[in-house]
Amino acid sequence: MPASGGTVLTIGHSTHSMDAFVELLQRHGVTAVADVRAAPYSRFNPQFNRESLAGSLVARGIAYVFLGSELGGRSDDPSNYENGRISYERLGGTPSFQEGLDRVERGATSHRIALMCAEKEPLECHRGLLVAPALEARGVSVAHVRPEGGLEPHADAMRRLVSMQGMGDAIEEQRLFPRSHAERIGEAINRQAHRFAHRKEELADDSAPAGIEMAENLAGRQACPGGVLALAHSFEPSIDGRFRRQAFELASQVLLHRHAGKGRAGGKLVAHGQFPGIAGVERRCSRISGIRRSAC
Repeated sequence: MPASGGTVLTIGHSTHSMDAFVELLQRHGVTAVADVRAAPYSRFNPQFNRESLAGSLVARGIAYVFLGSELGGRSDDPSNYENGRISYERLGGTPSFQEGLDRVERGATSHRIALMCAEKEPLECHRGLLVAPALEARGVSVAHVRPEGGLEPHADAMRRLVSMQGMGDAIEEQRLFPRSHAERIGEAINRQAHRFAHRKEELADDSAPAGIEMAENLAGRQACPGGVLALAHSFEPSIDGRFRRQAFELASQVLLHRHAGKGRAGGKLVAHGQFPGIAGVERRCSRISGIRRSAC
């Protein structure tokens, strides 16, 4: 455990300048950065390439260690993938990942550690969806450094994720058998991982596209509109075009079905762009740039 009940932080380098990045670290008393990028290089932000970053941090009195081999969001082992996408459950259970957590715990006894990846939003990065939950499961407190400089406790980030996925308390209370908060967090993480976890196309099974399976599952559970929106936005350009079209159409049908019988509400929802329809979802998907997955 961290000394004196200290908290392990996470941070995304995003597009910060090095001075701005270091200012964030110093503001929160960080004395060591653990780089959890599987690929510790940035085409668009070369100041965060492994060697440059290490030199800049050490020159400012901040230690640097690369833990991407242990705690990165990718794997060279095909068994850690499901339908071409990294499985956080499988990756988190590997000896290497567990050793990485051990190293963080040991290091936190003498340093104020920040786990660093590329994405500014921890809920779009494996550091927030995999590493932080695993540390908290060990009893280690985790908080995320926000781009504007504030700190968000991991528990608050999980509540935000649950709400984003349309599974907040008010909605859950309407279910015949409400799920526990922990169950909702687990499902929310799985949904978010479907959007942002690293993918290897050569391991994907196009005969059973994950998008269609998820849409059918949501349809069967009469998912809330928020959940369908989250699902629709998760479909990636990498999925075969024919399957993508089918998945978009099914997601649209689920959402419109949920608004049937509500007068003009369903029509207004689409007309006003709250649900962008097939073309709109495709545009959203096309804007999911590779930089979000370039480092995890």
